[in-house]
Amino acid sequence: MGGGGKGGEVPQKAQTVYTDPVTGRSFVDDPNPTGFGANFEGLPGFTWQSGANKLNDFITQREQQATTKSAADKAAADQKSATDLASWQQKRDALVGNERNAFTNYFTQQGLDPNAYASDIDSAISGRTSTLQDNADLGGLFPSSMPQDLVNTLTANRQTKNLAGYNAVFNPNYSTSAVSDTWDDPVIDQILGKQFDPLSQSIDLAHKRGQLNDRGVTGALQELDSERNAARGALSGIGNDILSGYRGKLDDYISGGRTAAGSVPLGSNFDLAPYQQHVNDLVGQFQSGLGSDFTNKVGATNYGDINKIMNAGGVYQGPIAGQSPGTATAGVAGDIADSVLDPNKKRVLQTQGQF
Repeated sequence: MGGGGKGGEVPQKAQTVYTDPVTGRSFVDDPNPTGFGANFEGLPGFTWQSGANKLNDFITQREQQATTKSAADKAAADQKSATDLASWQQKRDALVGNERNAFTNYFTQQGLDPNAYASDIDSAISGRTSTLQDNADLGGLFPSSMPQDLVNTLTANRQTKNLAGYNAVFNPNYSTSAVSDTWDDPVIDQILGKQFDPLSQSIDLAHKRGQLNDRGVTGALQELDSERNAARGALSGIGNDILSGYRGKLDDYISGGRTAAGSVPLGSNFDLAPYQQHVNDLVGQFQSGLGSDFTNKVGATNYGDINKIMNAGGVYQGPIAGQSPGTATAGVAGDIADSVLDPNKKRVLQTQGQF
């Protein structure tokens, strides 16, 4: 019966599917050739592949293709990177050249020799380019103010150096040390000697003539010393004024030189020597003119009063034996002073030691 024949067919076994995890492509075993049973693989000229082998061959081929493509892509990328870098470097170098020209033109316009400042210009430019990363944005690499900024910086540096050298010579206390407080001491001593030495001699003369005894001499000398000290104080005040005037003139001149040192333009040199010479000349003029300046200030002023000195001697001496009590001594002292001041007057005392 036909129905019984169908019931004897053997069911087909499901094939194993092998799938590439990357591409999702699937592979299965080749079908068995009809009539050869299980021994078909060894038949001559017959090629049979399993699904697993097909998948492995596909993966190997895929990976080789990927490796080849990756190498090609890398080579292309490297070539593009090199081309881009070369183009970037060319643009950078062009900007550097333009900026160098900008520096040259600006320095020339300022009357400066660009070659004299080549290292400064190079430093300014490299300061902007040395930290650049490859292919960095070149916009704003060199601000337009760079040449002027460099000139300003170099000018300030030069002026600072000039000032440092100037101040090393002319420090803030220069005038005080150049015009010493003791400058006027010899002049004051000379004036005091000229005015008070004759008064001291007059006291001695009065003593020798018997017009003043020892006590009278002591009193007169005390008054003379008092007047001399007062005169020294007055003359010291005059001296201070004169010396302060000298220092003021020095300070004014030195201040002007300091301003000049701090304002010399770039490209010009500051010479300290003329300022030193002029200051030395001023100091010499002050020293040589101090005496006459003092004389003009003092004028005809007499700081010693012989009448007051002799009166002081007479008062200190007091009444002499034989003199009536209450007899005034001031007039006698004045008489003494008059005769001392005028040696031509040969006054003969009525009473020896009368006071």
